[in-house]
Amino acid sequence: MNKERFSAYAKIPQAHAVSVYFCGREACECGQSVGPLMRTQYVFHYVVSGKGTFRTKASTQHLSAGQGFLVFPDQVTYLEADKDDPWDYLWVTFDGTDVARIVSDVGFTEKTPAFKGDHDGCLGEMIGQIVDIFQNDRNDKYNILSLFYSSRAFMQTNTAPRRQGEKAYVDKALDYIHHNFTYRIRIEDIARYVGLD
Repeated sequence: MNKERFSAYAKIPQAHAVSVYFCGREACECGQSVGPLMRTQYVFHYVVSGKGTFRTKASTQHLSAGQGFLVFPDQVTYLEADKDDPWDYLWVTFDGTDVARIVSDVGFTEKTPAFKGDHDGCLGEMIGQIVDIFQNDRNDKYNILSLFYSSRAFMQTNTAPRRQGEKAYVDKALDYIHHNFTYRIRIEDIARYVGLD
């Protein structure tokens, strides 16, 4: 193991919409590989510097600084650092009742697990702050969750395909019904929420 590697356990209850379990940083050696490996939760990796390859049965991604990739639960993965310019990456392990929807909203699928839109380093700063909180053993769960949601919002804004047409209206209407089903819902209320007359 590399001396710069570290990880910590999150002291956040695990029965929430989102729970962040572990995080850390790995500065790989030239050609260092990991796998085949299978995780039981989602793991997002953000490449700080260098290059490497992320492989699954459904996808092969060649990534460099400012890019990232998502490992899905129960997915066999293989990671390999570049032989000349090995990657240094941050990683965050998470799961929860809302995570599958969040991952889908951001635009990740098992065939398209890569994020390639962090041109100014904003995402890296957010992920780095999460890792910093864990490294310093601070039980600051709301700050961690705030940074987690902010990082997902950043990725959605920068990569998720825009839903168009009737599906966008249906999705928004279903969202309204889901959050208001205990109230007396009128068609006019739904129409106003989705932006229709």
